[in-house]
Amino acid sequence: DVFQLRLQAGAETISVGGSQVSFNIEREVSYSGPAIKFDYADPSAVTALKPEEVAGKAIITEIPDSRRAEGARRVEMFMARQEFLNKMAALKVALILSIDRVAGTRGVVQTRLTDPEDRRGGLQPTVIPAITVHYAQATKLFDETKVGQSVAQLTLRVPAAVERPVRLRNVIGVLRGSDPVLRDTCVLLTAHYDHLGMRPDMAGDNIFNGANDNGSGTVSVIEAASVLATLKPRPRRSIVFMTFFG
Repeated sequence: DVFQLRLQAGAETISVGGSQVSFNIEREVSYSGPAIKFDYADPSAVTALKPEEVAGKAIITEIPDSRRAEGARRVEMFMARQEFLNKMAALKVALILSIDRVAGTRGVVQTRLTDPEDRRGGLQPTVIPAITVHYAQATKLFDETKVGQSVAQLTLRVPAAVERPVRLRNVIGVLRGSDPVLRDTCVLLTAHYDHLGMRPDMAGDNIFNGANDNGSGTVSVIEAASVLATLKPRPRRSIVFMTFFG
């Protein structure tokens, strides 16, 4: 199964690829029906909605991304979004489609790592299926429609999440101490080497450059190891140099 999102308005059909959306949905989702435009910025609009108007239907709106805000405003925006999703769930809305005009055509990779021994550390799924669309054509269609009207016929298919085991490695080097007693105690110098990598479908510089998260850290560990290994005599305690994933 593959992800599918299609918006049809009159003779125009817009297909949105998996690299042009972001979401946190664990279960399988299928929908075929209208996408009704809703004004997220109008607090009274939610109160005015009646279940018979939106139950079983998709809502398309524009929810601001709280990650672009600063300080307390970020928390405030996140909580407002959660409250909105809870209200939509109470109204039996089928799903939420949110327009992101800032990101343009850059979507978010739909994979993440989960520690099998601590699944609480993973992201929690939303109370209602919510998908953010990072696609200029979808934004244009949204802008051309009045609030309360159907933007388009929406066809959506989100396959159930697939879990695949992966092996991650920590890289460790040990410089044995010179003192017969103290060499059995260790000083640890560590940094994490993981980062977001690359996005092949992104034009131009498609590397997620992580110079300080944590390129500088791993380089410091390696350089310190190179220098300390030349000392004569070696440090009295053993030194463990470790770069680890996550």
